[in-house]
This record gives sequence, structure tokens and C-alpha cells, in this order.
Amino acid sequence: MIHQSKLVSITLILLITQTSQYLSLSCDFCDSQVSWQDCDSRAEAAECTSELVLIEHSFLQPFNPSLVQQVPVGTVQYKCYRVGLQLGNSSRSGYAKGCTFRGVEFCSGWIDPVRVIDCESGAAGVADRKAAVIVSVLLAAAIVIGQRLNKFNLFLPE
Repeated sequence: MIHQSKLVSITLILLITQTSQYLSLSCDFCDSQVSWQDCDSRAEAAECTSELVLIEHSFLQPFNPSLVQQVPVGTVQYKCYRVGLQLGNSSRSGYAKGCTFRGVEFCSGWIDPVRVIDCESGAAGVADRKAAVIVSVLLAAAIVIGQRLNKFNLFLPE
């Protein structure tokens, strides 16, 4: 017979290992030459991937040579960014959101004639709805299984 606490522990471990693949980071993606409001109004959430980051980096690298053009070694982690740029002293501005590799200092390394208006980067992203649904379904299944096992007295007293 299995103790209830051991069964709960095993269930939680299985739940975490099976859902970790779905708990990836998603960020808002947008760009605008008008304003943050315009960028936000057209933003779409997308899951961060190495391919997507490398495409973004290749587009921005002429303005920030420090943006890496290769996938980091080991476990790849991502973070979201938000950057507002101005071209020299002109009125031309650009606003963008997307994702980058976690180890990249995204807000540093911008070169003349680009001036950073504002820049933020961090691990917080858009809630991944797919992950939330999968975790909810698996938790519900674990609860039902636990109740059925308890109903048949398969647990020993603690």
C-alpha cells in the first residue's frame, strides 16, 4: 500500500515534469514608427524560440552590435524586451517589443546615431494560455485519481 502523502508527492512530480515543456515564455511582439500606443494596439503574443530571437537580433544588430547571432550553449532561456529608439536628433522614432535570450544585456550596446528613448527587459511574459489549460486538466485528473483511490481505501493511515 502507498501512503497518501507519497502518492501526492509522486503525482506532483509527474505533473511538473510532464507540463514543464508547455511552460515556455511568450512575449508580445510589435513594432511601430508612430508610438507605444500604436505598437500595443497591434501586438500579438508569440512563444519565444531561438529562431525568432536570431531573426530579431539580425534586424537590430546594425544598431546594437552586442546582440548575439548564435544560440547560447546549454539550456536556452528567454526574456521579453521593450525598446523605444530615436534616430539621432531627428523626429524619427521606433518602438518594438519581442523576446531575446536571457543572458543578453538588451538595453546596452546601442550605437550612434541611435538614441535609446526607453528600454526594459525581463523574464515576465504574456500568460501562456495553453500551459494554463494543460496544467488545469492534469491537476483535475490528479484530484479525481486521488479521490478514487481514497474511495477504495488504497491509502494507509498516516
